[in-house]
Amino acid sequence: MHKYTIKTIHILSLFIVPAILLSLLQSCNEKPTTVGYDFVLDTIEVYPLSSNDLPIITGHKSYRQHIPIFNSGAMLLGQSKDDEGISTAYMILRFSNFPDSNNKIISITGAVLYLYPLRYGFGDTVANILSFDVYPLTKIVTLDTDCDSLNETYYDANTILARWEGRIEYLDSIPRISMEFDTNIVRQWLIEQSDPNRDTLMNGIFIKPKANSTVIRQFSAAAIGATTRDRPMLKVYYTRADGGLDSSITRSANDISIVCTPKTDENSVIVQGASGYRTEFEFDVSMIPPLSAIHRADFELIMNESKSKFGNHGPDSVLKIEFIVDSTGENYFTRIYEGYREKNSHKYVFNYLASAVEIWNRRGGKGKLILRAANIFEEQQQMDRIYFYGLDDFANKPQLRIIYSKRPTLRCD
Repeated sequence: MHKYTIKTIHILSLFIVPAILLSLLQSCNEKPTTVGYDFVLDTIEVYPLSSNDLPIITGHKSYRQHIPIFNSGAMLLGQSKDDEGISTAYMILRFSNFPDSNNKIISITGAVLYLYPLRYGFGDTVANILSFDVYPLTKIVTLDTDCDSLNETYYDANTILARWEGRIEYLDSIPRISMEFDTNIVRQWLIEQSDPNRDTLMNGIFIKPKANSTVIRQFSAAAIGATTRDRPMLKVYYTRADGGLDSSITRSANDISIVCTPKTDENSVIVQGASGYRTEFEFDVSMIPPLSAIHRADFELIMNESKSKFGNHGPDSVLKIEFIVDSTGENYFTRIYEGYREKNSHKYVFNYLASAVEIWNRRGGKGKLILRAANIFEEQQQMDRIYFYGLDDFANKPQLRIIYSKRPTLRCD
């Protein structure tokens, strides 16, 4: 019985195995399905596209974007001069209430204002002269106040509360600077502080650089969410009711810088922090067939070093390009691409812009990109002015290179 079963299986296998092989060979010769037919017979071709050959980059223009420098951790103060003109940075401070109430202070004997310099400087950092006067603030500076709206109505130009002039060394750890502060304004603030009918306290000063300044310096300031950071401090010395000597301090609560820089040519390609200069590029990729697959898109800019102006930190190695995906109605959705400066080169390269080009390809073929500083700190706390060559310079003009392929057309026959 056992031998018969094995022999039977052996005989059956001689017929079954060839039948299976024959079926497989026959199925390999079958015509592809309708869905996969064109993919088998078609050849996918990849096409390069360059702004050297076609007018892909159609234009650019610079503009100033107002960016409030408010409680950002650093402020700018001073004045610098170069071939383009004069740049001026103002500081506006508003202090918290004094912790000691008015009835504890019989006689104020003195007051000192302290500022905390940081290492960054812009302008003539060799002469390195900073000179400024301090005035009472007479009008509240809002986040909308900019260089165009700033005027002498914001401070009392006839009353100087303090002044300072000198050189601040560029050290890793810089000691604070101090100046004698007018005590009359402190008495006025204390009286206003004790008035229960006042709902708004100014407690503010306007710091204005003088014309003999050669540099704009960076100072530590209040930062949102940072309670231990150095920020401007006012220390008041007074005599208590019992005749003893004491002191009281208040620190700035609102720190604002307003920076005024020379206006630039609209046709320039420029990025500058603090002043808010950015550059908008316009593109036309309508020569790419609709619904094409964009495999790669690289954008290149060459820095014009002779025209650029940097602080003592040198040029940034990173910049950003902003792509406004949707700004219609209540929507405002952006995408950010980073660009890096090539080592030992003036070239900045933005790779991986394929997603932006692909969206343009699906929306008529035209679009815009905005060149800006790398992050909010460079935009608010530094004044480096970086120029790039524009479309009018054939050898160094901006370049956009694209690699794409046409998507296969599905046929139903």
